[in-house]
Amino acid sequence: ETTAAEALTFTLAGGLEAQIRASLSRNHGNYSKLDFWVTNKSHHFVQLPSLHVDHGTASFSFEAVPDSIYTVSSGGGQETHGIHSVPVPEKMLFPPHTDDFEIYEVDALAKYFADYGGSWQVAHDPSIGSGNNLVLKQWVRGHPGSNVWLHGTEPISLTG
Repeated sequence: ETTAAEALTFTLAGGLEAQIRASLSRNHGNYSKLDFWVTNKSHHFVQLPSLHVDHGTASFSFEAVPDSIYTVSSGGGQETHGIHSVPVPEKMLFPPHTDDFEIYEVDALAKYFADYGGSWQVAHDPSIGSGNNLVLKQWVRGHPGSNVWLHGTEPISLTG
């Protein structure tokens, strides 16, 4: 869990760098900028200054603060439609989530998990002396192959 701001750098690859340059050129007239937005407990889809793509490395960077969701887009023209109130503080943007997987059947998919690479299911805990404890288990040990959102993705499951 991150508790402090963190510098992040993303490098476009696999043909995406050429596509992003073409898209930025069409939509902005300047292929070095990406639209940048933030959502957190106090801000709802607020546009930040554009991010600049480094042409030599096809990368962009920004500083991410904890408990925020960032949107980066080459499309241009994003806007909020209508007036949106800021979420009530009691309704946390990222409510705490815990799961001991005990309510599931073995081989079930766990609630709030999204497999982006590989396959994950509820299984008996392989630890010695664990009794009937259930855990979330990665079922595909090797490269996820075609069971991925993006090629080159390692096995990963996200919660949310």
